[in-house]
Amino acid sequence: MHFKDIYFIKLLKFIYKNFLEKRIFVFLFFATLLLNFLTLFFVSFKGRPENFLIPLHYSVVNGIDKIGPWFYMYKIPLAGFLVLIINFFIIFRLKKSDDLKGAYILSGATVFLEVLFLIASLLVVFRT
Repeated sequence: MHFKDIYFIKLLKFIYKNFLEKRIFVFLFFATLLLNFLTLFFVSFKGRPENFLIPLHYSVVNGIDKIGPWFYMYKIPLAGFLVLIINFFIIFRLKKSDDLKGAYILSGATVFLEVLFLIASLLVVFRT
C-alpha cells in the first residue's frame, strides 16, 4: 500500500466514526421520540378527565377485557418513554465501550417497541 492509501483509509474511518455512525443513532432516537409523541397524541383523544370508567385493553379474541379510570390510558405512552430513556442510556454506554452491534440492535428494538406501543394505543382508542 502507498502512503496516500493509508491516510485515505484513516480519513474514511474518521468520517464514519464521527459523523455517519452518530447520525444513525440520532435518527433512531428522534424516530422513537416521534412515535412516542404520536402514541401520546392518540391516547389524549380518549384519555380525558371523565367520571366513568373507560376501556383500557382490547383483545382481538375477547374484545374489551380491561376497564379503568381515564388516567390509566397514559400508562402506554409513559411506558414507551421509560423504555426510550433506559434503552438510550444503555446504548450510550454500549457506544462508549465500542460494542456497536449491541447498540444497533438495541436501537432497532427500541423503535420496534415504540411501534408496538403505538399499535396498542390505536387499538384501545379506535376499537373501543
